[in-house]
Amino acid sequence: MKRKHLAFSQSDFSLIESFAERLNLPRTKAVMVAVSRFNDAQKLISRLGSSDFDKAVWYATKLCFSVQSLKEKVAEGNAEAAELQLQRINEITETIFTRLKIDVRDVAYIASQYARTKERDDLVTLNEATKEAVKEIVRSILTR
Repeated sequence: MKRKHLAFSQSDFSLIESFAERLNLPRTKAVMVAVSRFNDAQKLISRLGSSDFDKAVWYATKLCFSVQSLKEKVAEGNAEAAELQLQRINEITETIFTRLKIDVRDVAYIASQYARTKERDDLVTLNEATKEAVKEIVRSILTR
């Protein structure tokens, strides 16, 4: 294989050398890793500006607000309003599943469990499930 050479300023060469040492790689491989990471970062930046990402953040926000509203209705003892929020959470999780192909429907199940029992453990589980759902929505959109 024929090799090509690049000229770097001393400061740029030192930067490449320290990067290579941190990765425990030869300098040429470290440059290729840096180029690959740069390309990945460019893809990520373009995804952050996409309409898919915007839509995903919108659905994640709707889910969080609905879960919060449910918790307020349960705390107030307003069973009728809590039931309406449960329906809304079901609709949102189904919409996320059908439109974004991300399954966060367990949040709806856990929300109904919490609304029924009003137990602190179920509240903690609901909070954790909601957080994980948001992470999954964002992760899924960014890695497509």
